[in-house]
Amino acid sequence: MSRYARSPRLARRHRAEARGELPLAAMVDMMTNILLFLLNLYGATPVALESSKELQVAQARSEDPVRYAVSVAVGRDRVRIGDTAVLMPADGAPWTEDARRQVGDALASAQQRRVDAAAQRGDPPPVDVLLQVDKRLAWSQVAPLVGLAAEAGLTEVRFVVAMTPEEPPQSR
Repeated sequence: MSRYARSPRLARRHRAEARGELPLAAMVDMMTNILLFLLNLYGATPVALESSKELQVAQARSEDPVRYAVSVAVGRDRVRIGDTAVLMPADGAPWTEDARRQVGDALASAQQRRVDAAAQRGDPPPVDVLLQVDKRLAWSQVAPLVGLAAEAGLTEVRFVVAMTPEEPPQSR
């Protein structure tokens, strides 16, 4: 007999509780197998599944072609706009008037080509610019480019921040 057999209260208190871990890996494996089964079953055959009337499927309503933005690549040592490359000022140094003029002229000519092409198609003039910036640059070096783009009529700025391939990342 158990030593707690006389007292049901003590027997309940010291009863072994079922403790275990959920086999999550096995559950994920089973869900993956079910998903693969369903994909194999319905993915290769053109089966028309009826959808709910409340479900609204996304549809393209515009047939306008994609308009490409003026692309400005900003590296650690230079700014490239199309065929024009302008040297960047050193860290913390202000932009020279000559560099500002070169960048402004390149942006204005790229924008004018886009405006002329849009006018020929009958589209509204584009106003967007894509700045591809090296993530190691300080904002103080990039901010003048945003101002120059606005002066050229490019008021919608999109950023892509990446590390330039000319310098490999340093290992830690």
